[in-house]
Amino acid sequence: MKKIKSIAYTVTNYAYLHKAIALKKSFQKNNNLRLRIFLFEEKNNIPNNIYSNEYEFLSDLKIHNYYQLAFKYNVTEFTTSLKPTISLKLLQKYDKVLFFDPDTFIYNSVNQILKKLDKYSIVLTPHSIHHEDHNSIYPDSSFLKYGVFNLGFFGVNASKDSINFLKWWEKRCLNQCYFEVHNGLSTDQKWINIAHAFFDNIFIDKSPSLNVAYWNIKRRKFSQKDTSIYVGNTKLVFIHYSNFPDKIENFLSTRSNLKFSDIDNGKLIKSLYLNYGRITVKIKEKISLKNYIYSYEKFNGYYITMLLRRIYGENQSQFENNPFKSKKLFQFAKKNSLLSNNSLPGNYNENNVNRKKLNIVKYIFKIIIKIYGARNFTNLSRLMIYLSSPHRIKNFYKINKSKN
Repeated sequence: MKKIKSIAYTVTNYAYLHKAIALKKSFQKNNNLRLRIFLFEEKNNIPNNIYSNEYEFLSDLKIHNYYQLAFKYNVTEFTTSLKPTISLKLLQKYDKVLFFDPDTFIYNSVNQILKKLDKYSIVLTPHSIHHEDHNSIYPDSSFLKYGVFNLGFFGVNASKDSINFLKWWEKRCLNQCYFEVHNGLSTDQKWINIAHAFFDNIFIDKSPSLNVAYWNIKRRKFSQKDTSIYVGNTKLVFIHYSNFPDKIENFLSTRSNLKFSDIDNGKLIKSLYLNYGRITVKIKEKISLKNYIYSYEKFNGYYITMLLRRIYGENQSQFENNPFKSKKLFQFAKKNSLLSNNSLPGNYNENNVNRKKLNIVKYIFKIIIKIYGARNFTNLSRLMIYLSSPHRIKNFYKINKSKN
């Protein structure tokens, strides 16, 4: 069967669906290509909405160990772990595959990327194309922490080099797609730092018009000519609106202190952000999120703590194939206070330069835990074991099993 030439896709949960819809509309407006949205949710967990024909459920792809991965990883780790697997499945039908994070918006044709895939097997974009000193808001050392390349975008073709690369990446993502920077892991991204050592025919696209984001936007020169936005001498292709704030004020992201006023032509950039906000809010108003809870956030009515996910991930063979239906796992989690009655707090803003305020927030959080009980947020001593010596988690289940 002759393959269809090209396809683009994204992966998201329901909470980000409005952004994925905006991506799809912007992509198909500027390109004569289809973009597919894969939703990782349970079908009965999704309310009726007017966009039901715009997405498909990832569970229909029959991914091996789907529920084990959903339990093992948090929502960010889960979605990033699936990208090489989905890409491999799509390459069975398509010659070229492009991936975009759901919080991306397309402003122009992606033909320049597709042409690169005529010659190269893999196209990647670096987080930054300018080196920065230690006193910068995003110094070079930050990319040692999170990865050289931003995997919010990549392109692959159906060549042998690409297939071998994806199989290598897939194995690592399915096993160790953890966001544990203290262990040298940053979900799917850090693995690609070493891909060049093992695979050929990888193209690093340094065009300033690709993968614009809050961590590199300060060094890119924006201008407007007629109705087109330029970055340097090239037309803007896409912006990655990572950690986009619900309400646009002064900051570009909820994870950064970078202000529009800090950037050359900040008014133009702010207008792009405001417009993106209007588009996504308009779509979001048509999607019911009022009582929405991520399908794989709970286990028998309790919230799954990160520590339980890690313990399960290192002891999967001890439990039934579908952990969400495992009585043995539930009993173990209840005995060891590894479930929560409350939703867990989100990550702190690690890019916030005001460390004093951040430390105050952490201190207040610890007081709240003492008042309301650590059991609801994961036993603090066990959490510290996880943070300081993650390898000890491998024996956590066996040790507690023998004690009980």
